[in-house]
Amino acid sequence: MKIKFGKYSIEIDRQNVKFPKNIDCPRCQGEGVVRDNDESFARGRVVTDACYHCANTGHVSGDRILGYMVEDLAMQVADKAWSEHIQPSAATEPDDYGFNWKLCAAERGLSQAEYKQEFLFDQIEVAIRRYESWTDIQVVKTWHAAEVKSGRAKFDWMK
Repeated sequence: MKIKFGKYSIEIDRQNVKFPKNIDCPRCQGEGVVRDNDESFARGRVVTDACYHCANTGHVSGDRILGYMVEDLAMQVADKAWSEHIQPSAATEPDDYGFNWKLCAAERGLSQAEYKQEFLFDQIEVAIRRYESWTDIQVVKTWHAAEVKSGRAKFDWMK
């Protein structure tokens, strides 16, 4: 089986995941450097910096792509936990003795944005630990299924 990852195909058989060689870095698009606008100057200027994802080579390994997939899955799990379980609890009144995350944030001296960020980071850490014990094939198939379900994948499983 083959699945699409950008313009590349990842081959999957029963035991192995085979990544193509020289995959362009998703951060710098294969250039090896990252250009960013420095807005601290009045007119702004473009700052060129080394890409830390690919170490200035412009290419990443299959292991790095697998890491991106794990991070993406973990972020999806954390977002789902937030939107389905935590965020709706803010609609409850404090008198209902229910969990109200806005009150929890205030009690901890955090803004609502800081509380959400802390929650997401905790959930991501838990999810990454869970996915690290998976085989490469499980990670790739789960990531692709999530991409198809969310509509971000342009192709379903290809033969």
